[in-house]
Amino acid sequence: MLVLGPVALATGERVVTAVPGQRGLLLGVLAAAYPNPVPVDLLIDELWPERPPPTARTGLRVVVARLRERLAGSEPSVVHGGGSYRLAMDEDRLDLVTFTRMVGAAAAVMAASPQAAAEQLQAALALWRGDAFQPFYDSAQLALRATYLDERRKEAEELLLTALLASGRPDSAATWATTFVAAEPYRERRWEQLILALYRTGRQAEALRAAQRATTVLRDDLGLDPGPALRALEADILAQAPHLDAPVPLSDEVTVEHFVATLHPRPGRIPPLRGSFVGRDQELTRLAEAVERSRLVSVIGPPGVGKTRLVAQLASGVADARVLWLDVVPLRVDTIVPALADLVGVRLGGPDASQDLATALARDPALLVLDNVEHVVDTVAGLADALLDVCPALRILTTTRVPLTSPSEAQFVLGPLAADDGLQLLVERAGPRPGPVNDPDELTALVEQLDGLPLSIELVAPALSSTTAAQLSEQLTESLDLATGRGQQDARHHSLEAALDWSLELFDAEDRERFAMLGALHGTFTAADMAGLANQPVAVVSAALSRLSANGLLRPATVDNQPAWTQLNVVRSHARSKLREAGTLLHWERQHAGLHVTLVTRAAVDLAGPDEDVAVARLGRATDQLRATHQWLIDNEAVEQSAAFSLAMWESASSASTTATTT
Repeated sequence: MLVLGPVALATGERVVTAVPGQRGLLLGVLAAAYPNPVPVDLLIDELWPERPPPTARTGLRVVVARLRERLAGSEPSVVHGGGSYRLAMDEDRLDLVTFTRMVGAAAAVMAASPQAAAEQLQAALALWRGDAFQPFYDSAQLALRATYLDERRKEAEELLLTALLASGRPDSAATWATTFVAAEPYRERRWEQLILALYRTGRQAEALRAAQRATTVLRDDLGLDPGPALRALEADILAQAPHLDAPVPLSDEVTVEHFVATLHPRPGRIPPLRGSFVGRDQELTRLAEAVERSRLVSVIGPPGVGKTRLVAQLASGVADARVLWLDVVPLRVDTIVPALADLVGVRLGGPDASQDLATALARDPALLVLDNVEHVVDTVAGLADALLDVCPALRILTTTRVPLTSPSEAQFVLGPLAADDGLQLLVERAGPRPGPVNDPDELTALVEQLDGLPLSIELVAPALSSTTAAQLSEQLTESLDLATGRGQQDARHHSLEAALDWSLELFDAEDRERFAMLGALHGTFTAADMAGLANQPVAVVSAALSRLSANGLLRPATVDNQPAWTQLNVVRSHARSKLREAGTLLHWERQHAGLHVTLVTRAAVDLAGPDEDVAVARLGRATDQLRATHQWLIDNEAVEQSAAFSLAMWESASSASTTATTT
């Protein structure tokens, strides 16, 4: 089980899937307390922090049951007893325990062998995949635990540098220190270690330039002079003091907590650009032009379309302004401004806090990237407008699945990759590993099935080393579990399911139920198709479909000049998995078939009467649903219904033909 990053389940070295929603939150809370039990009342407060419903205890049992289904056949298991729940598993299966044991071993040999300690610590760092317990920062318990770990790993990064310097490896220390300083540029200890590492590798001039950069950062951003240790180190380098060549002494009292660390980029840094940049050159140029024209630009697109990757590519090439990057995923409405203040080094709380923030952003040209803002669009819109009013050299670029509510927003809509670009991405991400021979047409069909979404393609591509494209296509038709991978930036990108569930969390329970029912629809459908299936008013269903469409989960279309929608293939697969998980897939498929058998039967009668025009239009709008119904009846060997349906279709076609001839 993995909690040092997104809460997820694993088999060996392969992440199976992130665990979203209340199941993931419950799993995270139990893991944070492992091996101790967590009282039922505390779990209820975590799952329903605002106002627990009267049936909260029953609801908790339901969530536990769903989590047990997800964990079936593997560790951990959820055990109940004494009014509490706890995780039962081999402690080696929890990455936090494994990490703690590894750093404990490093601490034990630190004084005697700093080189062995450093190697052990670097191996332990590979267990971290991001900030702990993502994405459940609304949980008071997990947020507190994650904050504690965050501070411990900041200290650990600095102690790792000390170990590398003490073991006579200044080159490695300089490489690590460069990364750590960029992540936390206001921690002077990191600057000292970087400067010392550069000096010991014979790069005295670079060491002095680093000291000057440290002074500039502290004075310009915080209005502070460097501390005495940093000033003394700069003076010693100028004097080439002999003691600078001596190894750094290590204490025998180093604690395990000192070594909790991570390679995850800290706020403010552009996410690392993994792999080549494929198929977005024209979009990159157009986005750069949009940012030149407008000071507030939103990159809008469905889950997995590559919004963050495109913006990161743009931001990495900015040379005439400082880039400030803030991932908004873990933030709430009330924490956005404090997070931004922390990003620019401003302490809020004084009477002029807002003015201090504006002053810090207005000091020189800057590009502020607010990544993944769909859950707080109103707040971000208001904040952006306020900052742009008082910061003339500031530009703001957001990524979102829904537009902001700002009149000054320029919308940059990002669509799927073109077929050739999607194929190139699939082949490149599959890599040169030997695998089964794939027919080019089957590879192209796989890209089409994945809707040309870069995230989908990148997650599926590694499987081509052992599975053909045709086999992958068949597996993906039934489940998205195959599309799961490690190394993504956050929980939403560890699987297609997680990316889609992140969007679904923005909706209420009724809309999530309507989303699941979409798994029973086919092709292009209207609000009337959905309303008949859900037994709800057309107006209510139409509004819900519009909301899902605005969030990138549906694509707008038209049928007979009326509003209609289509689904991405991966979205429909996910909706069907929701029905399958709830045990209602067959029910809704039967319901769908029954509705359209009735539709055709009635149409055969109406076509012979005065309402023939209405009947023809109704059949035309339901073409995709009728074809799917016919096929479903055949596949499920519903002989009588299939015969009745075929006869009614033939009679409808005959009546329509007769009506057309008479007309």
